[in-house]
Amino acid sequence: MPSQVDPAQALDQLLPLLREGGVLLQNAYRRSGLRVEQKAPRDFVTDLDLEVERQMVGNLRRLYPDWAVLAEEGGLTGEDLGPAAPTWIVDPLDGTANFIHGIPHFAISVALAQRREERWELLAGAVYNPIPGEMYSAVAGNGAYLNERRLQIEPSPPLADAFLTTGFPIRKPEVLAVYLPVFNRIVTVSTGVRRLGSAALDLCYTAAGNFHGFWEPRLGPWDVAAGALILQEAGGRVIDFAGGDDFVETGDIIGGGDGLVEEILAIIQSCR
Repeated sequence: MPSQVDPAQALDQLLPLLREGGVLLQNAYRRSGLRVEQKAPRDFVTDLDLEVERQMVGNLRRLYPDWAVLAEEGGLTGEDLGPAAPTWIVDPLDGTANFIHGIPHFAISVALAQRREERWELLAGAVYNPIPGEMYSAVAGNGAYLNERRLQIEPSPPLADAFLTTGFPIRKPEVLAVYLPVFNRIVTVSTGVRRLGSAALDLCYTAAGNFHGFWEPRLGPWDVAAGALILQEAGGRVIDFAGGDDFVETGDIIGGGDGLVEEILAIIQSCR
């Protein structure tokens, strides 16, 4: 790791920025006049997504001008720094549909990562749910936290006793057709499956023990990077649908306790 990258220090500087963005979301939540645009079928963006992202990207670039930013709405800033540059991965509003409809389940998600042999190495990350004031955070090798409480997942039960969360790939009909047989198998075998509408928070809730496991296909790197690190640092396992660690690149992700993750993986692979 280059000497100029101090993930713990970077996280300390990141957390106040997430809280600033959270104030913007709190002030606009359930108020009239919200501008909503449709980027693609069933894929929405609001003026608050864009405002929080502009604020976040601007602040991060001022603090770390030699680091790049990969943001959901604006793409890559600092491409000229090269592929090995430390990179902030930003989702300004994960759970936009919930935000639009007044459901208090959405978050700002930011991770710090760096390319290592064509893969992202996750160094630090935070996910902030501003309505209840929940700040999930982690630094690689230093554990995961919900506000001041350290997170440590319990040994996961078998799938038959597991309570799970997922997301439906409704924007990708070709993926949904493959996903539904997996969902049917898992929802039939497990004790319950919930779809809450924010992958970042799904991963954090799994790290906090609210759920035993999570899976979803074809997410963006901004959806999973911070939450995946938080779950890993809480003692969970995170893999892709091939059983490897390319989940940031592929967006195909399974997270939870080790044995449960293997059971979900076996079902996914058997339905291909």
